Amino acid sequence: MPKLTKSKSQGKSQGKRMPKLTKSKSQGKSHRKSQRTHTRKQRGGGPPGLSIRSTPSSACDIPHSDFTKTDAEEFYEENRNPLTPYTINKGDLIGKPLFVKQIPATHVRAISCKTIASLFGQESREESSKYLSPVLAQYTLRDGTLLQLLLHEGPDLLDLAKKTPAILASNSRTIVQSLANILSFLNKKKLLHRDIKPENIVWTGKEAKLIDLADIVPGERYTEVGFGTNTYLPPDFKGDFSPEVNAYAMKRTEELLGLTVNAH
Repeated sequence: MPKLTKSKSQGKSQGKRMPKLTKSKSQGKSHRKSQRTHTRKQRGGGPPGLSIRSTPSSACDIPHSDFTKTDAEEFYEENRNPLTPYTINKGDLIGKPLFVKQIPATHVRAISCKTIASLFGQESREESSKYLSPVLAQYTLRDGTLLQLLLHEGPDLLDLAKKTPAILASNSRTIVQSLANILSFLNKKKLLHRDIKPENIVWTGKEAKLIDLADIVPGERYTEVGFGTNTYLPPDFKGDFSPEVNAYAMKRTEELLGLTVNAH
């Protein structure tokens, strides 16, 4: 996951009515990503083929008052990076480490955006956020792109193992318990995650949570080739996902990170 940095505010509101996303200075010499700041402006023109008018609501949408569908469309008009650090200087999200993920229309069919919307709707958000890193807002744009506002809660387990192995070892018991809780939650909700691995689990400092929720699908059986990471799949795996496959992937994650040994 990318390192998130805060952008500097570029000017005060001039009393204009619509939000504006302004770029901060890029940081780092390679793989630079622009960071956005919420301010105000009137809508301007966009790229050809993308309507300025607000896209109608979709069953996949997760609305948020501090990052509306209009904000999402403005962001998309100015930025086409798949994953972009983002800063909001108002409301409940002020100062929180965020990033925006864009999923192309060609890939939206491969994910269950309605399932993600049901997990982080107003009634279910609190429970889901205990086990899954939350999707704060999600919108389907006019050209079919799915845009998500995500909360960055900490390093993934692989990054933690490489950079701060002492933290991983000292919290191994808590992490193993978190992984068991994640599996129980998925089974309870009859959900499958098609790519459980250390890179898709983050450590918040208190618990572990599953990310890359575009790989979540509903049901207890799901067949599709081309998903998953071989190291974390059973030797005889042929594209048939199940709770047993998820459990195998989680166990392999524990073994390869040395969590099973350290937890005892």
